[in-house]
Amino acid sequence: MKLLKKYGQNFLQDPGYARQIAAALASVPHDNIIEIGPGSGVLTTYIARGLYEKLQLIEIDARCVEMLKRDYGSNKNIEIINSDFLRYDFQFYWGEPKKQIKVIGNIPYYITSQILFKLLDNYRYISRIVLMVQKEVANRLTAECGSKDYGITSIFLATMGEAQVLFDIGKENFKPVPKVDSSVIMVEFNRTTDEILDYHIFVNLVRGTFQTRRKKIKNSLDRIIGASNTARIRSIDLNCRPENLSPDEFKVLANEVYSFSN
Repeated sequence: MKLLKKYGQNFLQDPGYARQIAAALASVPHDNIIEIGPGSGVLTTYIARGLYEKLQLIEIDARCVEMLKRDYGSNKNIEIINSDFLRYDFQFYWGEPKKQIKVIGNIPYYITSQILFKLLDNYRYISRIVLMVQKEVANRLTAECGSKDYGITSIFLATMGEAQVLFDIGKENFKPVPKVDSSVIMVEFNRTTDEILDYHIFVNLVRGTFQTRRKKIKNSLDRIIGASNTARIRSIDLNCRPENLSPDEFKVLANEVYSFSN
């Protein structure tokens, strides 16, 4: 099958790595699993052998869908969906949010951020994600406060759960061979945003301050909430930079800003 560049297809070739990635799900009989972009099914082989109540395979390439139907179409516990994951509707398939889903996939590099933000937006449905991403991206997602890689996605992930890099995979293990190495990350969505009084404010503050991450946070806040409100801030040091604020400090800041309008 000719691989299509428009879908960012780089298929894992090493079955040993595929087995390791699937094992990281630690699936149990009542789990519901979503695999993003199964492609030719290299990873699916090992996921399907595990324990689960339902496995959804979401694949955008109709040619791959036909291969998956051939291999798994007769399994009543496996649902094959020919669609772009970015259009996937969690509520349509799963109803009200609850931690019932585990998500896994070798996701295309060019839409990694979009997929991550979709998962974050729907984190109340998800207990664990195991994703293969660009190594550089994995470093950003798991970065600690104060490091050069620390930023928007690492803050959001740390707010909702715990992220870690499980292992790296060299680019020579893929076909076609990409230009960069990959890493497998795991995120446990074991935290909530309930203590954030207005999540919209929290998101705006994180995104807005990191637009000018090298400037003092006071300058960013003047722009976002106005100088008069910035002058009322007592929860943080206004001379620090956004990369020096922990996720918890951003929560406290967001709640303080919320209090100004109530």
